[in-house]
Amino acid sequence: MADEVRIVAVGTLVESKDRLQPTQSRAEKRLLIYNLKTREVEHHVPLLQEVRNVSLSTPVNKVTHALVSHENKSPPQMWRIDMKTTIRPGEHVARLVLVHSYVTKTPVEFAGQSFFGGPDEMFVCCSSKSGEMYVWDRISATLLHTLRPDDSEVIKIFACNRRAIPRFMLVSGGLDGTLRIWSSGTSPLPSRQVTSSPEPQAPGESSSSRRRGSVSTIGTTGAIGVAV
Repeated sequence: MADEVRIVAVGTLVESKDRLQPTQSRAEKRLLIYNLKTREVEHHVPLLQEVRNVSLSTPVNKVTHALVSHENKSPPQMWRIDMKTTIRPGEHVARLVLVHSYVTKTPVEFAGQSFFGGPDEMFVCCSSKSGEMYVWDRISATLLHTLRPDDSEVIKIFACNRRAIPRFMLVSGGLDGTLRIWSSGTSPLPSRQVTSSPEPQAPGESSSSRRRGSVSTIGTTGAIGVAV
């Protein structure tokens, strides 16, 4: 974490405090916060699914969020890390609070890690094993965009450009070595009260419609925009 005192990690509970071990069930995974100074686990919460990755947001007003990426059909989850005071003056301990699960309209198998993206990390992005890329509003957990590549393209990896301001930009890489850059255009980002439809736009829609937050693909013409 930014305070250089705590780390966020995922651990496996191999035995309880009473030294009991699971015999017929799998070991429980836990999201935890470890204090490097005290060498103690300040807080931990159980996780029901396998974890692929944990990403931390940039602290805002001393509040940090952890974005947890799961395996298979479990959606990404965002946890808030609160700092609580103790009975000792000036001492604080961290606490994990679940904020959102970022779900799709229909169940999908997610692949890779999820990301914070956009100005002020206002979006959450994740991809599926079938190649779709999903973009949610971070605060409301509303699904804003579903980006679908060509039928013949298999997405190997994708990432968000967190420094593309005021634009929103991400890149996808296919198994054939092709890199595709997806961008929101050059117009200012819309307010949080006016967001684009979760449905992809057709190529024939007007440019003014695309400027309201639609995402275009660079180097190709697809179902969500025209080449730029």
